Amino acid sequence: MKTKLLSRKTALITGAGKNIGKSIALEMAQQGADIVFVDTNKDQCLQLERDLSPYQVAVKYFPMDMSKTEEIDELLAALRKAGVGIDILVNNVGVQFASSLLTNFDLKEWQQTFGVNLFGPMYLTNRIAQMMVNVQNHGSIIFLTSIHEQTVIGWPHYSSSKAALGMVIKEIALELAPYQIRVN
Repeated sequence: MKTKLLSRKTALITGAGKNIGKSIALEMAQQGADIVFVDTNKDQCLQLERDLSPYQVAVKYFPMDMSKTEEIDELLAALRKAGVGIDILVNNVGVQFASSLLTNFDLKEWQQTFGVNLFGPMYLTNRIAQMMVNVQNHGSIIFLTSIHEQTVIGWPHYSSSKAALGMVIKEIALELAPYQIRVN
């Protein structure tokens, strides 16, 4: 039998309830990775859990809001208590609001966008990277940005949050390279 690409690896995927995140979870499970995933929508989490059941991998989900550091801390405490280490972190989560033009400026929407798209993933990445450095001395951290970081389309809060994330990726890739942690 052919060895699967991600056998004996555990992947944590944010924003996995639908679309790209769900597809990543399914593909990684097909390649043999145990899957831990988070999303705000509990019904979508339950559906993905059912969709992952044909694969012979461990699956655990946490319905949570990535902009809330206390929920990230609870996730990490639950993983630590269960003895689960993360080999692959996929920061897929993202949010955008329709009323983002300057003429419709809403500070709360901007704060929520940056909280979910940038600050939450950075907080989670910091904590997971510490575990990767201190325990495993290897790992892979993936961020999904957007073509919007390069293209003007009328969503300045979303585009600027993803552009900021693009620069952060470059910075932490250099910082974590000596620890055998790839950041893409």
